[in-house]
Amino acid sequence: MVFSSDLFLYFLSLVIIGLGMLCLVWISRVYWGGRLRDWAKTQGFRLVSFRGAKFKEGPQTWRSRRSERLFRIAVEDDMQAQRSGWLMYKGVWGVKAPEPAVKILWDEWHD
Repeated sequence: MVFSSDLFLYFLSLVIIGLGMLCLVWISRVYWGGRLRDWAKTQGFRLVSFRGAKFKEGPQTWRSRRSERLFRIAVEDDMQAQRSGWLMYKGVWGVKAPEPAVKILWDEWHD
């Protein structure tokens, strides 16, 4: 079976676009993972897990702006006590001069 060059180029462009999108997702995950680990460390925690908020999920969902990034996080302190909650970075890519504004809303924490 012989493929036409137009069909091959169309298929190749779809593959390249798909790989490009996967790379962007991976880069974003690595970038935010580092930012969230750094934040947790400065607060005396260890980041256990994180994920970006799903569409209109979390606190202030309908009032959030495009310049705000919301994450669901789980952290652990030195005594292995875990906490989870919502962490929001304000500013484009979490960058706002001089420091990014960070807001945390913890779930209920039982001692």
